[in-house]
Amino acid sequence: MIVLIVLYGWIVWPPVPYYRNLTQKEKEQFMIILKSQKEPREQLKITCPSNDEDLCVIATGYLELFQRAGWRTPSGGIERGLYGKSVSGISIAKKPEPGTLDPNNPNLGLWVLQSPSMVTINNAFGSLHVRVSRLAEQDLPENTISIYFGPQPMH
Repeated sequence: MIVLIVLYGWIVWPPVPYYRNLTQKEKEQFMIILKSQKEPREQLKITCPSNDEDLCVIATGYLELFQRAGWRTPSGGIERGLYGKSVSGISIAKKPEPGTLDPNNPNLGLWVLQSPSMVTINNAFGSLHVRVSRLAEQDLPENTISIYFGPQPMH
């Protein structure tokens, strides 16, 4: 009976909201993971859609957590912009390995080195039960990671 109740709750229970106010404990855990990386950290470019002030406010909250954990951005703030293709949720991107990308073929992509900074950022968001998409962004400078806050994914 207990197994059936747990199974029913696991299937029916509502998922954790994607964008939500973080508790103090969640913020601290997020920063502990970010601070745990002792190797040189890559620079961050935190971006939100230029037409969505609510998402930019959310991105700013995360920017401040990154800054408190010792991570840096070129401007000290967020940037507004859009990807060539719409992306929902949070995505992290890095300059891909050398190669030629065909922007009209969605089945092909380029390899992105999963650097220690990429792994740390992924683990920090994972601690909040937030899945991130990993992308290649050819226009990024070397040693820079882009974190994009797109619209909430539709489940």
